[in-house]
Amino acid sequence: MGVPVRSLVFQVIRASLPFDYGFVTVNHNGLGLRFYVHYEAFQVIDELLLLNQYAEAFKLKPCVVVDVGAHVGAFTIPMAKGIMQSCGKGLVMAIEPVSINYRALVNNIKVNDVENVVLPVKAAVDVKRGVEELGWVNVRERVNTITMDDVLRLMRGRGYDNVDLVKIDIEGAELGILTLNTNWLRHVKALVMELHPSVYGIKGLRRIVSTLEREGFNVIHVKSQMNTRQALKKWIENINPSPQWLTLLLWKTLVSMSLNQLKIDYWYAVKEEKLT
Repeated sequence: MGVPVRSLVFQVIRASLPFDYGFVTVNHNGLGLRFYVHYEAFQVIDELLLLNQYAEAFKLKPCVVVDVGAHVGAFTIPMAKGIMQSCGKGLVMAIEPVSINYRALVNNIKVNDVENVVLPVKAAVDVKRGVEELGWVNVRERVNTITMDDVLRLMRGRGYDNVDLVKIDIEGAELGILTLNTNWLRHVKALVMELHPSVYGIKGLRRIVSTLEREGFNVIHVKSQMNTRQALKKWIENINPSPQWLTLLLWKTLVSMSLNQLKIDYWYAVKEEKLT
């Protein structure tokens, strides 16, 4: 199936399922995680829970986590469950600016019984406080911005001085927070990130990597692939059916017929020394 045909199918899906919420159960590492989702959120669940993007993050078994760009909670929820199992107590600060995602995030925290571990924050993270306009899936809205220093102050208010892990996926806006006013990195042990050189170029990517290295991080580019038919099998086995699921199953079936491999691509940065 050629690219124009796949594009047409995706446009039909977007038109038929614009922003209606559905409810699904996703089987992940023996847990039945429950999510309110809209059609675009299925892609995030697919990447994080079925294709195991950010797998290195879960190996760390962190107790204090900041999720920058929490979306509907596909990273937040399993991380919170892991904290409850391995740490007893801890914190995930889940930061999400977009209303359609934030509403689902708050509901997903409740239905998965992780309210004692997760603190949701409706804001965008930037290099300075203020208000900015964001666009997300044909919707634009004005949102408040906070800095990573603000995030650390909120953490300290909960009794945590240092952060085991920061996850960042903010569609290119990471360049500023990872290269400007970076004193906050001294309080962080590890990061997992989706970086976007298509937005800020190879020079911007190099600036991020060099900044992290100067702050004592070992930076690793994690790249792997999964067979599309194996990915389709995981989708069918691990996500309970819903009307949105059935429509997107068609999309994933068409993708598996036209591509052999799906790419998994993220960055991992960790300090060898203990936090001070």
